[in-house]
Amino acid sequence: WLPPAAALPPEVEEAVRTARSSDAVILALGIAAPDDVPRRDAEILESETIDRPHIYLPSMQERLLEAVCSAGKPVVVVLYSGGPLAVPAADRSAAAVLQAWYPGEEGGTAIADVLFGDCNPSGRLPVTFYASMDQLPPFGDYSMADRTYRYFRGKPLYPFGFGLSYTRFSYRA
Repeated sequence: WLPPAAALPPEVEEAVRTARSSDAVILALGIAAPDDVPRRDAEILESETIDRPHIYLPSMQERLLEAVCSAGKPVVVVLYSGGPLAVPAADRSAAAVLQAWYPGEEGGTAIADVLFGDCNPSGRLPVTFYASMDQLPPFGDYSMADRTYRYFRGKPLYPFGFGLSYTRFSYRA
């Protein structure tokens, strides 16, 4: 999915230097809510609009993720989006991924509470996160085959209901 390798922008090189000198990295990635993006920023977001052309992170964020993870420090990805994203590089390279959705004005506090263990992250994904666009049926195919957790036969990146917690629990009758 990534475009041909090119020299990393200075901001990404700076992020890698900072990561190397850190104990751990919290890396915020994702896509902005379409209504919150000023028109002048549309190119930065790869022309994100209400209808997304793909389910991946913008290519520069993919490059940032790979570069920062190569620094050899534990990386926690905080993922912002209004729906599922295919983030196999985060799954493969990051120590953890926290799906933040579009959290609102108290979102920073809530995310910090989860990251620092002050709040037990007990949420489960309400949707399936696919590993790639290859797992999605053609847009014009209106059958339910391979759509949603109920009919999907492949191995998604994160299935419906996926989620972790700081504690162990079990259910008994």
